[in-house]
Amino acid sequence: MATKHKMICYAPFGLEQDAIEVLLTFTFLPGARATRIDPADPAEVEFVSATATLHTLDTGMQAMLDDWAREYIADDSCSGGYHDACVAAEDDRTSAYEDAADYRRRAARDDALTERGK
Repeated sequence: MATKHKMICYAPFGLEQDAIEVLLTFTFLPGARATRIDPADPAEVEFVSATATLHTLDTGMQAMLDDWAREYIADDSCSGGYHDACVAAEDDRTSAYEDAADYRRRAARDDALTERGK
């Protein structure tokens, strides 16, 4: 099942110090490990939207930003956005698991305290 995630990245428009901070939204579908029968299936990352966080862009610049973001997130080189997106999605997933485990621990503790009070 694909999940939606967000990450901050920097679009190198203009000079390096003029890079635009971008909130990049994408979907993530985890890959599968290789088995004896099937080869590994890589994770899938798909572009959803790109929003400049500190700037208001006109229609033409927004289209350029969207094009850059699509290319960035598809780039699977070690400096590309595909790797960054996979890491961000896995971090989100780990945080969600930790939050759920914490919730279960607190609920069990609350149940135990409620039972003692009866």
